Amino acid sequence: MPGDGEYDRKVYDPAFVLAAVEHCLALNSRRLDLKGLFSNTKIVQYAIRALASACPFVRSKAYSILSRVFAKLEYHASKYAHNVKDPFPQSQEIATLLRCLKRAITAPEQRLPGIIAAFVSEGLGIAQRPNHRLYPLMNKFLLSRPCIDLSDVPMYYSLFNSGTPSYRTERMWILRILGSGDRSDLDLTLLSRRHVYGYLMALSSSPMSDDVTEPVLLKAFSCIANAPNAPTELGRRGFLHWLQRLALKAPGFEHTSLAIDMLFSLMNDEGAKVSHEPKK
Repeated sequence: MPGDGEYDRKVYDPAFVLAAVEHCLALNSRRLDLKGLFSNTKIVQYAIRALASACPFVRSKAYSILSRVFAKLEYHASKYAHNVKDPFPQSQEIATLLRCLKRAITAPEQRLPGIIAAFVSEGLGIAQRPNHRLYPLMNKFLLSRPCIDLSDVPMYYSLFNSGTPSYRTERMWILRILGSGDRSDLDLTLLSRRHVYGYLMALSSSPMSDDVTEPVLLKAFSCIANAPNAPTELGRRGFLHWLQRLALKAPGFEHTSLAIDMLFSLMNDEGAKVSHEPKK
């Protein structure tokens, strides 16, 4: 693992990347190849993830990119509305997903929860693959509502508690969404509303948790623990006691080090928070 300084030099500033992409789209708006944009690049997914950024400038550039892409999708839909030889037939499903997100936005440069951004970003990949197991479930979800509820975890109950033959794929997909991207206090509100903490801890302690599920669960909790008020919220849910039991598992448990690191990180964050509180 390279040092922090070396790693930082290899990562581009999102503000620079998004501004450059916005400029390129503005110069080539008429010649923009939608199929190539979605098939060969991750630009749109990157912009959607940026909607969860704490920086207003980054969010403004991301919204500008998505606005241009959505306008191109609308133009493509009208152009090929009565043409069976549509070169990019998946554009309808992509436009439906982005439209549901667009209708949920209620303020300029609104910051989205990281879970919502991750769901939409990963959903774009499913929208382009009709043979994906979650393709019909995703379409059913989007077509049954006018917009995505930004105060809820999309499709959480239906995927986590799935009883279909592909329940494992569905559950693992939503677990990976929970462990993808950054988390803020907006995400803690969503997770608390759906009682996600208890569900994840119960799954980890059940016989259904195996060597494949366990690291995904730990990654989800590790991602959640990065939120500013996560130590207080997770401590209230009994997470520290669960994490302590997990760290004391059998010596052969390969994720013990991750559990211990998370435990110390949360305890240090909580201790620092208490030490900075003014004395009464």
